[in-house]
Amino acid sequence: MLNQQPDIASNASGTDNFTKWPWHSIYMQSVTDRYDDQSKLTPALGFHDMKTKEIIGRTHLTGTTHHPWGLPNKTYERILGSENRHNNDLNKYLNAVGFQDKWLTEIIDILEEKGVANETLFVMAGDHGLSLPNDGGITPYDNPHVGSFAVPIVLAHPQLPALEISAPVLSNQIGQSLIRPLIQEQDGIQDWQFTVMNTGGSWLAVRSAAKPQFRLVIPLVNDVEWRFSDLSTDPQELEPVVRFDLADLAVVIRKRYGEKVLHWLYDAAYVSNWWIEQNWKRYGFHPKDY
Repeated sequence: MLNQQPDIASNASGTDNFTKWPWHSIYMQSVTDRYDDQSKLTPALGFHDMKTKEIIGRTHLTGTTHHPWGLPNKTYERILGSENRHNNDLNKYLNAVGFQDKWLTEIIDILEEKGVANETLFVMAGDHGLSLPNDGGITPYDNPHVGSFAVPIVLAHPQLPALEISAPVLSNQIGQSLIRPLIQEQDGIQDWQFTVMNTGGSWLAVRSAAKPQFRLVIPLVNDVEWRFSDLSTDPQELEPVVRFDLADLAVVIRKRYGEKVLHWLYDAAYVSNWWIEQNWKRYGFHPKDY
């Protein structure tokens, strides 16, 4: 996308002005790319230069912010007070984040030391959030809490101005949201955003960019619940509406939030049903076979 700008040279040797040079994208992550055949997916997304755990000896990568948040020499500072499982997990997590921040600082310092900081756009995004501060969850696995869906992102460049992008987007819309406003609703059609939860066969989370405060989690199997929350009044999802049946959920939504929110609920359920069926067709999945 960045190389499609009209003032970008076709190759770096075409000009001495580095701001006109084409970008070279590198996909980096501190863990393996062998899980779920990611090594096949990443090139299909356009990244052909990849640095992962398999070559970690030749890269500056760390996976320490992943559970169990171990640090070198198993030492960490006690940031929170009393000892209990929740506080201990938070202590380990906060120490791991601090360790990673120092690690990233080293990388940026190296870029500056080598004189290439102005030529390098440093982008780091998480693959998921973590609800540890909210409900003690140490993994997003089978955890529908909104904290599992808030993905952190960092963009670093010496000449990059301070920016705040408030548009509700998915991870694959990050680049678009930085260069142009996204259309959240047009001709009565909302920009519906879907997130397949881990594990992918149990829940589907959906929201609308036009009304991002509403959030619906839809069960794909019979033994988990429907879940609705209004993040404008309950940003930490302390009291989500949870029911095993859409009809039962609708009764509570009508009583608590009114007809407009109820209509949003039905629209979200309807478009999600379409999205699920389309993906079943795409991947040749037939529920009756299982």
